[in-house]
Amino acid sequence: MSTHVKRVPTDRSYISVDTGFPDPSNPTGHSWVYAEDAERQIQNARAPDPTHRYPSTFQNYENLPVTPIGPLEHTPILASGQQWVRGMNPGAIRGVYNDNDRQTFDIIAHNGSAGQSGQGHGLFVMGTRHARAPQQPSQTHKPHKPHKPHEPPKTSKQTPSQNPRQQQDQTSYQGSDQNSSPVASLRWEGQTFFQYPEFYTPAYSHF
Repeated sequence: MSTHVKRVPTDRSYISVDTGFPDPSNPTGHSWVYAEDAERQIQNARAPDPTHRYPSTFQNYENLPVTPIGPLEHTPILASGQQWVRGMNPGAIRGVYNDNDRQTFDIIAHNGSAGQSGQGHGLFVMGTRHARAPQQPSQTHKPHKPHKPHEPPKTSKQTPSQNPRQQQDQTSYQGSDQNSSPVASLRWEGQTFFQYPEFYTPAYSHF
């Protein structure tokens, strides 16, 4: 994880510190940690124990303007987001808090450029909080209206013609037995013509 100062704007609030310890991968000596990662590490830190190095009492010899009210504890905070346990390198960043209120905390860091403590460590300096950048309002998306399925053109239902003159082409075939020829009748203006194989005879019929 990069230890350079995170550029702004960012979608998560974070805390930057100046450790004063430049190295090839971090020439400026600046580091940062997500605020939520720092809070989680403080919440999960073990209870203070005089027999262990951390968490331990924070004396605040530098008179830093910390927010928590004493008595104060401090514990290592890792920029990687991992929880510090015994045997790990504590690094330069610390979280300061009251053990009875771990939600109120500050982030500080050893800074060799600020001077040396009696134990040869860099003096503590305050970290700087960077708020989460405001979210840009998204453009309102108007959904497209669904396309209606294509409907075939409506056709008018054809009905049989009632005009006697148009019934001229309407021919009905009447059945016949084995000894007779088929008979066809044609209707036109009230007359019926019986058509046989060789001749037809007009006949009047009443309709």
